[in-house]
Amino acid sequence: ASRSATPREAHMPFYGRVWAKDDPFWQHNQPGTLGNCKCDWEETDDPVTNGNPQKNIELPGLKGNPATTGKIFSDDAPYFSKCSNTKQKKIEAWAKDNIIRHNAISEMNKHMGTTVEVDLQGQRIDVLFDGTSKSHIANDAAQTRDFLLSEISSRLPEILRQSRLVAHEPNMKPNKKPSALHYYYYEYTIGTKTYYLNVEENFVIDGQRHFFRLYSITDKLRKTVTKY
Repeated sequence: ASRSATPREAHMPFYGRVWAKDDPFWQHNQPGTLGNCKCDWEETDDPVTNGNPQKNIELPGLKGNPATTGKIFSDDAPYFSKCSNTKQKKIEAWAKDNIIRHNAISEMNKHMGTTVEVDLQGQRIDVLFDGTSKSHIANDAAQTRDFLLSEISSRLPEILRQSRLVAHEPNMKPNKKPSALHYYYYEYTIGTKTYYLNVEENFVIDGQRHFFRLYSITDKLRKTVTKY
């Protein structure tokens, strides 16, 4: 029975009743799904009672059993009906952007500080995965809403090793990126989609360090590149 000082009359016919676990009653009635309901329930080995009512007590937005519908809130919830189509699209876009970005960042975190040896015109170079790699790839994946780009972040070392050098270009913005010397593009195809892994040749002047790092991933080559 309810613990409320003023019990709902609609729930009183349920007090003290026992239904089988597989009774259809439970698809629509669960104590607590009505606002401020103070009814309770418990498992028991008592026999099922006779003459049990089969009426449904449902609240918009809380219809059905989440265990079978797979939904915490039913489609007639006020949370959905009060949201315009425009707002809904913005919310979905925001969710996609952030889910994709979060997934890419999580995957890239596994590779931070590691290097992969690849071929660069007959010489072997070590390509570094660093914070710049993570930032660019996560942002690119989110902006394009490319779930596949986000997913391949988990296999970047393997993918880079399997990629083929297809183009290169010098740093076109030396004033903005004075330490970047050159960019090399490695092609990788997955299914029907082709990606270009952009490897940046970098030179840190003050530290006198020459290195290569994965700079970004794109699905198209710029017109300024020179193809091999």
